[in-house]
Amino acid sequence: MRRFSTLAMLAACAWGADQPPASVVQSSKPVTAQSPAPVAIHRGRMVDFTSVPAGMVMGPTKCDDSGAVYFRQYKPRDVYGAAIVKLDPRENRSLVINVSSIGDSSVAKAPTLRFVDFTVNGGAVYVAATNEDAKAYILKFSAGDGSFQSAISLEEKFYPMKIAAFNSGALLVAGVKTTPKPDSTSALQNDTVLIDRTGVIAKHLNAGDWGDTKGDQAVDHERLDALSMSLMEGAGTSAYLIQSSAATTLAVVGDGGTVEPPRKLRSPGEDYSAFNLRASGTSILVEYVKDLKSSGTVTEFVLYDLSLDQPVQVYRADADVGGALGCYDGRDGFTFVNNHGGHTVLMNGSLN
Repeated sequence: MRRFSTLAMLAACAWGADQPPASVVQSSKPVTAQSPAPVAIHRGRMVDFTSVPAGMVMGPTKCDDSGAVYFRQYKPRDVYGAAIVKLDPRENRSLVINVSSIGDSSVAKAPTLRFVDFTVNGGAVYVAATNEDAKAYILKFSAGDGSFQSAISLEEKFYPMKIAAFNSGALLVAGVKTTPKPDSTSALQNDTVLIDRTGVIAKHLNAGDWGDTKGDQAVDHERLDALSMSLMEGAGTSAYLIQSSAATTLAVVGDGGTVEPPRKLRSPGEDYSAFNLRASGTSILVEYVKDLKSSGTVTEFVLYDLSLDQPVQVYRADADVGGALGCYDGRDGFTFVNNHGGHTVLMNGSLN
């Protein structure tokens, strides 16, 4: 099972960083083939965090309601061991969340415990974690001071890959599970569970709920890899899961476990991959990346109106606006995580 978790982490590694909400602005003009060129994002001021050394940022990155950015820095030879770093530009303060702060004796400690994915909601950081004994947990930390708050033990043989939080305190966790076969081997299946605010698994959403024609049949490695490289983001009473292809597939799950029919969203092109996701109300902002080997990487941010199921605006960062998307303020402001002068910085970008 380590193979799939490794893919989940490495797929989210950016050239310098990766992923996050505030509210997302809505527009009324759909983007068509005749639409103007993407709106440019220009470089603004930088906030330098001298206490955080420069390094490759691993996905996901997240943004809270106050504009603080959360991410993980790549740790050589230990992909899972990377701690979560919080950068607060208002106070120019950094915070590190790691396994050393866990005070629950029932939860394995480092070096066996590994962070797989995380999300931020309501002043808390929720972490999906596994250990070498095939046990999995959802860990809750304070977003204010990084202290450990609680742990939920997940079902045996379930390996989480993605996590999203609802405002109600419920969680959506996507992963894989193993089931024994008569020949003493194991079958692998996608499994997505809804965990209520008390920590109880309230519902299983099987592959059929996602519009998958294979239903409950064993899932092959290619489809598991697709799950590990997907994006999942919670906003309000909904969670959004995207798998990128020539036409981006979007699934929307309510905090009661209802699953809307999958939607196909038009991406910038077949050679673009969805890399980040922000959601609010009836809009989502998706970051797409195109790697042009001859002329560098192209990144576009596409704003979709989900009531129309089509893009309404496209943004493209100037060449000197680098790094990973941290926050989008829903109007004309962006924040990126980058490296500068040997430190990690937050770089502001605007449309003006």
